[in-house]
Formats: sequence, C-alpha cells, structure tokens
Amino acid sequence: DLVQLAHDWTSGAVKTVPAEWQLDGPTLRLWALSAGEPDGRGGYLLALDPQAPQTHLALIAAATRAGISPARVEGGVALRISGTRRIARLVELVGPPPPRMPDGAWPRYRGRTAC
Repeated sequence: DLVQLAHDWTSGAVKTVPAEWQLDGPTLRLWALSAGEPDGRGGYLLALDPQAPQTHLALIAAATRAGISPARVEGGVALRISGTRRIARLVELVGPPPPRMPDGAWPRYRGRTAC
C-alpha cells in the first residue's frame, strides 16, 4: 500500500529511512534502474537525493549490511560501489539486465552481467 510506504519513509515532513529497512536484491534493482549508472572506472554509482542528506548515512549502512560497502561521491550526490567483491555482490543482488537496457549501463563483474 503506497500510503503505508509514504508513512514509513517520512518523519513529519522530512524524508527518512525506516529503522528496520534492509537493502535487498529487488530494492537494489529498482534503485539501479531509477538512479544507477556505471562510473567509467569499473564501479557503479547509485544516486542519492541531494535534498535529503539526512538519509545518506542510513543508506550507506544498509548498503554495507548488504555486502556492497559504498563510498560517498564528493558532494554527496551518489554512492560508489567499487572493488571486485563488492561489484560481484552488486551483480548478484540486482540480477540480469532488464530488456532493452543499453549495453554497459547495468552493473557488470569483469565484463559479465548477471545471468
């Protein structure tokens, strides 16, 4: 239910990350689809909401618990996932690229996307 989802992700008028929230494969896949892109150096970027910096640390913690410990990009506009193990875990979590995804736009591990 969208009303409950909106309630869970707000505290008054402020966006928040629910305390019990876990970053799983389907959720990470949606994040990659809506706000992800390769960083051009073998890593992958997940954009953050610049208007909600209060959510950034909780999102970093959730990504770390999921096994994809990110670094915050300068300016706080995105999280960068890099490194062999973290990229392999990201590919495992997001699954295969969706149909019609442009080549190179989906997370890859050593040149391979998830099968």
